[in-house]
Amino acid sequence: MVVRFEVDACLPLGSTPSHRKSGRSRDDAQHRKPVQSATNKPTLHFPCVAVIRAGSPVPQSHLIELKTYSRSGKAWSRSYPQLFLSQTPHIYYGSHKDGNFSEIKKFTLGEPHLEPIDQNAQVGFKKLKVTLMAIQELVRRYGAGGRITLVCERKELGVYQREKTGSCLPKYALALFRS
Repeated sequence: MVVRFEVDACLPLGSTPSHRKSGRSRDDAQHRKPVQSATNKPTLHFPCVAVIRAGSPVPQSHLIELKTYSRSGKAWSRSYPQLFLSQTPHIYYGSHKDGNFSEIKKFTLGEPHLEPIDQNAQVGFKKLKVTLMAIQELVRRYGAGGRITLVCERKELGVYQREKTGSCLPKYALALFRS
């Protein structure tokens, strides 16, 4: 199984993440350092995937998710699980009205005032755990040579056995995932 996530921004590499209380923040653009591109790294080509290596590694503790909200407020029910599952520790919410931004609120996972949001998310996380355990059991049942595909249609998750046993990844790439 190949899983990925994307992140929107990162704290400067020389900085230490702080666990600040949320609230208005000043514009600290003058303190940011750009992540340099490393174009000398090879590009891997797979039949279905192109991996382009660029930039430099960033510590997990420096990752930031960027979100916007209008008068209706922050959508924690959607953004918090994304942060939790990707372990992206910081989220910056930009408040706007008719496209004009007025403030940026910064939050960090683990802050005490996010505990109620975490507690509300636990119900969904428990359902996710049960679902992932069922998927894990299916994968074990079909074995290393089995090929199944999960498809979500109209909020219903279906499991399909693939007719072809081949992979879009070459053998050397699959070997990277074997222990």
